Amino acid sequence: MSDEEKKSAEEAPDFSKIIVGLVIAVVVLGGIVYGSYSLTQKKPGGQTFPAGFKQPVSDTPGANQGTTLASVNCAINQPNPDSVWAFYLKCDKFKGSENAKWGAYTNPEFGFDISLPSDLSTVEYQNGLGINYKNIQAADNLLFSADIASSRSGEFKDMKGDVYVKSWWKQFSGLVSLKSYEALTNQFNVKGHKAQYLNFANESPNEEVFFEIPNRPGDFIHFASGILDKSVYSKIIDSFKWAKK
Repeated sequence: MSDEEKKSAEEAPDFSKIIVGLVIAVVVLGGIVYGSYSLTQKKPGGQTFPAGFKQPVSDTPGANQGTTLASVNCAINQPNPDSVWAFYLKCDKFKGSENAKWGAYTNPEFGFDISLPSDLSTVEYQNGLGINYKNIQAADNLLFSADIASSRSGEFKDMKGDVYVKSWWKQFSGLVSLKSYEALTNQFNVKGHKAQYLNFANESPNEEVFFEIPNRPGDFIHFASGILDKSVYSKIIDSFKWAKK
């Protein structure tokens, strides 16, 4: 072999070593990915709740359990910082003034009307209407929001009518079961669905009402009672009607 041929042989890459190195790298990377996945699976996650619909308990199991409805003392005039929601839900819901005038609120995007008391402070969002009440932010207390099928994941995209309403809670780890369901027809003969769900503290602070948008099966306008007294909330639900086209 000439000197030139020896030099070329020395400079040529050893493909067998490169292949072995790549295999080792793939195995190591695979181990790292699997290890990370295992840790993620074992790590306890926080409870998830519907966006904008606050619950009276903490979103972390075992934390702030003093904020459950059952533990709230209504004899106390002001709630503790970690029990604001539970206090208002149990002891001081919005009842409004007897002299308040009720006026029409129209949602042109989804085509419906409701009546609201003049002393109810609300904030409009792109996807719903929030209520400001004392030191509770409107974004945390949505009176209604649009629940559109295309925005949901998995099997929930194809659910319609009472099937979806009865299964709605399964999308949130902080909710554990359906407590009650009934079909609803209000004074304007608008049909809807009324339900209550149990959270992980075995409490059901909200009454939820779903109106399925006409000619759009699976799309709903979703109401939640939140901090509204039942008398106010029921009147709002009874006032719901689809706008005439």
